[in-house]
Amino acid sequence: MSSSSLSYKPYKFAHILSDHTNEVRSVCRHPIFDNACVTASYDGTIKLWLLKDNESNAKAPPTYSLELTYISHTDYVMTVASSSQNIYSSGHDKKVVQWSNGMDAVAQVEVENAHEEAISRLAVNGDRLMSASWDKTAKVWDISGGQLKGQPVAVLKGHTNHVDAVCILPNGSYVTGSRDKALKMWDSNGRCTSTVSDAHQGSVRGFCVVPQLGFASCGSDGLIRLWTNKGNPITNWTAHDSLVYDVSYVASTAQLKADTMSDEDEGLDKGNGPLLVTSSEDQSIKIWSPDGLLRQHIEFPSCVWQTALLSNGDLLVACGDMNAYVLTIDASRVAVSTEQVENIRKKIIESKEKRTGVDPSQLEDVSVLSTLKGTKNGDKKMVNENGQSMIYIWNGGEWEKFGAVVDDPSLQGKQLNKEDGKFYDRVWKVEVSDGVQITLGYNLGDDPTRVAIEFCQENNLESYLVDQIVEFIMKNTGQDYKPNMSNQFGSFDPYASMEREEGKTTSALDQEREKDHFPLKKPELVTGMPKPEAVVKKILSLNEELQKEGNQNVLSADDIKEFETQCQQLSSPSSAKYSEEFFSVLEKMLKWPQTKQFPVFDVLRVVFLSADAETYFTTRNAQHNKNIAKEIVNNCMQDSSNFALTLMALRTLINMCQWSNLKPLITDSIEDIQKTVPVLNKASKDPVRLTIGRFLVNLSYVAHSESANFKLQVLDIVNTLKGISKNLGNTQGREEYAYDVVRSVGTLCLISILKAEESVCKAASPKFTAFCKQYERTSVQSVKLQAASYQLLQVFSSVA
Repeated sequence: MSSSSLSYKPYKFAHILSDHTNEVRSVCRHPIFDNACVTASYDGTIKLWLLKDNESNAKAPPTYSLELTYISHTDYVMTVASSSQNIYSSGHDKKVVQWSNGMDAVAQVEVENAHEEAISRLAVNGDRLMSASWDKTAKVWDISGGQLKGQPVAVLKGHTNHVDAVCILPNGSYVTGSRDKALKMWDSNGRCTSTVSDAHQGSVRGFCVVPQLGFASCGSDGLIRLWTNKGNPITNWTAHDSLVYDVSYVASTAQLKADTMSDEDEGLDKGNGPLLVTSSEDQSIKIWSPDGLLRQHIEFPSCVWQTALLSNGDLLVACGDMNAYVLTIDASRVAVSTEQVENIRKKIIESKEKRTGVDPSQLEDVSVLSTLKGTKNGDKKMVNENGQSMIYIWNGGEWEKFGAVVDDPSLQGKQLNKEDGKFYDRVWKVEVSDGVQITLGYNLGDDPTRVAIEFCQENNLESYLVDQIVEFIMKNTGQDYKPNMSNQFGSFDPYASMEREEGKTTSALDQEREKDHFPLKKPELVTGMPKPEAVVKKILSLNEELQKEGNQNVLSADDIKEFETQCQQLSSPSSAKYSEEFFSVLEKMLKWPQTKQFPVFDVLRVVFLSADAETYFTTRNAQHNKNIAKEIVNNCMQDSSNFALTLMALRTLINMCQWSNLKPLITDSIEDIQKTVPVLNKASKDPVRLTIGRFLVNLSYVAHSESANFKLQVLDIVNTLKGISKNLGNTQGREEYAYDVVRSVGTLCLISILKAEESVCKAASPKFTAFCKQYERTSVQSVKLQAASYQLLQVFSSVA
C-alpha cells in the first residue's frame, strides 16, 4: 500500500517556547532527556526546555519549562545538532562547541576557528560530525567516545560558493550542498566520488536521510528532490513558492517505537509516517508523504528555519518570530489555550496584511533579468513579477529568486534602496568616482564606521573612502557619533577586517599612531536596544512566577500597564520621557531575587541613556541616601557563576558614566568595585570579559576630575584585571580587551600629567610597560592596539 493511501492525523499547536530575544534559527532534541527541546538563536544563546507535569492540575497536559541557557558563542548561533550523547552548536563565530548532556550547561569542548568563515550547518551520525561553512568547505570531525576531537578527520573542498547543507548517510558516505547549486558525494575517506552540478536551480539549503530510499534535498528554488545513496535522482516536486530552508524526516510509528519510544507510549497515530517536513521563507511548513502528496500545510507568524522530531513523535519548529513551537497529533498533549492559538492566528493574518509601500507597477518587469547581468555575486534586483514586488540575487552567473518583499509597520516612513531591496531611514546616491554613483542606505543609530566599511567592501571600493563616507553620513544625519556597542557580545573593531584584507602595512600603523587613542574624551556607551515586546513578555512571565511564590514585590495590574507603556520608548532612549510611576515599578523589580534580575537590568541599562534617569537617581540619592551604583555593584556583581547578571550590571554602570550628576555615585562606590575584582577575574564568558574592558575605559573617564588617589585606585583595578586579555577565546577579542586596557591606563596617565599628578604615571609604568611592549613590538591584527601601546610607552618615557 502506498503512503498516499494511508490515513493521516493532522498536527496541532501544542506548546510555545518563548524566551529568546532574536530569531530561533535551529532546533534539535536532547540526547538524554525524553522529549526535551533544544533551541538555538541569533541572540547567541542555546536553551534547553524540559517537559514537566502540571503540579497544580494532574489532569492538565505537561508543559515545557526553560531549564538551562547555554552561553559560549560570541555571535549568531546558526545551527545545533545532537548525537546519542551530546549537543553540538556553531555559528558566525566560526567555532564548534560540544555541550555537556547534563544540567550544568558546560561547554566541554570548544574548537576555535574550526572554519575560516561562518558555520552554517551541522549534521551528526554515529561517531562523525559534519560542519558546513561559508568558507566553501565542509569538515568531518571525530566524536567517538562522546568527545569532539580538535582536528578534522577530513576537509571536503571543491565547492565554489558557501556550503549550506551537509549530510552523513548510513553507509558512511557524505553529501554536501552549496550556493553554487551543486551537490557533491564523498566517500568515507573524504574523496569526492561524484558531482551533480545543477542539483537545484538555486542554492542547496538542506538534506535529510530517508531510510530505505536514500536522502532528500531542498533549495532556494522551492523544490524537494529525492536521491539514491549514490546520488542518482529519483523524483522531485515543487514544495513552496519561496526558499525552502530545511527538509526533515518524520519516522513512522513503528520506527519511533523501535528507536526512541517505550512500549507504553503510543505516540503517533499508527497511520502517520513516514513523512517529509519542509520549512520555508513563506512562513509555513508543509508535510508530505515521500511520493509528493501534500498532507498538511501549517502557517506561522514568521519564516520557518528548521524542524526536528522529538522522541514522542511531536514536531519542534524554529521560527523567525523569536519563538519555537511544538506541534502534536495527540490531543492529550496540547497545552496551549484557545486564546493562544487565536493569537497565533491573528499574528499570521497581520503578517499577511503588512504592506511595503512599494508599488510593483513602479518596478521593472521580471523580464528585464533576461538581459540584465549582475556585477558580482550577491547583487540584488527588485522587480515586478506578476504584480508582486520580488527580489532576485545574482549568484553564479544567474539571477536567483530570493523571495517576495515582506515588511512590517516598523518600515513606515522608511525609504527603499532598490539596489539591495532593503528599507532604511536614509537613502542617498553617493558618487564614488567620476560619474559613478552607488546607492547607500543608512539607519539612524547604526555605527557609521561599520556601515562605511561594509559599503566599501561590498562595492569593491578603496579603503581610503571609509573616512569620507563616515563624514558624509554624520553630516547628513546631524548625529553626534558615538561608537556603537549594539553587538551584545562585545565591541566591534571597525578597522580589523580591512586591516586583514590589506595586509596591515606600515603606513596604516603610522596613520594610527597619528591619532589620539587616549585620553577618552567622552564615555563609550552600550546603545544596543532590547526588543520591547520580548522584554515585556519575559518580565510578565517572571512576575507570574513571583506571584505563585508569594513574593511581596509582585507587580500589580497598574504596574504592568505602566511598564508596558513606558517600554515602548526603549527604541528611542535618548529622547525618552519616563514617568515617576515607571521608576516606581523599576524600584519594585530591583528588589526581585537575583535569579530574575537579568531582564530588569536589560531595561535599566537603556533607561540610563535618558536624562530622566539622571534626575531620578540623583534625587533618590540626595533624599534617601540610596546610591544606585553601590546597589548594582553589591547586589549584582558578587557571584561569579551568575555571569549574565554581571554582564547587564556592568552595562548599566557604563551608561551611568555619561551623566555628571551620577559620576559621584560611581566614585563613591570605588571601594565596592575593588571588592568585586576577584569575581570579575573569574569571568568565564567572553561577552562578560569584553564588557569588563569597556567598563575599565569608562571608569578611567570618570576619574578625569577625581583625585590622584582615586586614579591610583582605578589603576590598581585595571592592573589586576589586565590578565583577562589572555583568556578570551579568539584573537580579535584578546586584542580588543588589551586595547581597552591600554586606553584606560593612557587616559589615567595623560590626565594626571596635565594636572601635575605624575605619581599616577610613575606607578603605572612598571606595571604596564611589559604589557605594552608585547603588542607594540609583536605582529598583531589590530594596528590600533599597536599604535596605542606605542603611544603609552612614549608617555611612560616622558616621566621616567
